[in-house]
Amino acid sequence: MLTINAIDIKGEKLHLGIPLSLTLKAEEDAPADSVELTLSGTGFPLLKQIEVLKGESLVFEAEVDEQIESFGKSFVTQLVARSSASLLIDSEAYPMSFLNPSAQDVFNRYAKPFGFELRGENKEFNGRFTVGKGVSCFSVIKRFAEKVYGAFPRCEGKALYISGKENTDKLILGGEGILLESLKTYNLRHSRVSRVYLKLKEGEGYISFIADNDAENEGINKIRYLNASSTSSSSVEDADKILSQAKAKSFYAEAVCRGCLGDALGKTAKVESIEEELYVSALKYYFGKDGEYTKLTLKRKEK
Repeated sequence: MLTINAIDIKGEKLHLGIPLSLTLKAEEDAPADSVELTLSGTGFPLLKQIEVLKGESLVFEAEVDEQIESFGKSFVTQLVARSSASLLIDSEAYPMSFLNPSAQDVFNRYAKPFGFELRGENKEFNGRFTVGKGVSCFSVIKRFAEKVYGAFPRCEGKALYISGKENTDKLILGGEGILLESLKTYNLRHSRVSRVYLKLKEGEGYISFIADNDAENEGINKIRYLNASSTSSSSVEDADKILSQAKAKSFYAEAVCRGCLGDALGKTAKVESIEEELYVSALKYYFGKDGEYTKLTLKRKEK
């Protein structure tokens, strides 16, 4: 059974019981997961944190953003909350400039004051790393992580995984695995790119190219141009990335399963009717009068 615990603004712990409804959302490119829930009754103290529990297991913990009371035919309280990354999203970063900063340097300035602990290898940024006025702490950490690790940082509780966090668990959907309520697949030919033409030397034209042979064999003829000369910040590897990203975006599936799969984000997924292996890029979990189910968005991994 799904239940809610909370901590109010005075630090008191409360057991709020079973919600009338709850929706949990998580996406790979969204820094904070979110939850919206409705409780029976009003008059709760102001809450600052909540925990969503499935039996004895923790499904989600979050910082409360909104607490709304409704009085009418029914008396209910709605809570809107986000995971701990919201602390970094909502806080403005101190403007400054670093020379060859390490992950620990950036973490100490922009995440440690909020109670986070750093996870991941302590790599350095080569050169000057400048933080301007008006950006969030999370955006600074994200920019550092993308440049140094080529990854999207992930917050889980008070742990900050600056180089991202890989979920190595695997889901089996359909067949002898998790029962599928429904499955939709989307093939988006318009997203594919067949060739990327390259300028390798300044003063020359775009005379070289890298092709996606599979796309060309499927009759796709869509091209891009990339300046990979010494005067550009782009490289030949970026052309491969354009092709692989286009291929990954050209297919996804939506699977609906009964029950709670609130921890499925990032997991590898094998679907009975789909030949290739996918992964969970987003999820939406619902609990309410219609029971409980989880909608999973499944995508290809970039190669």
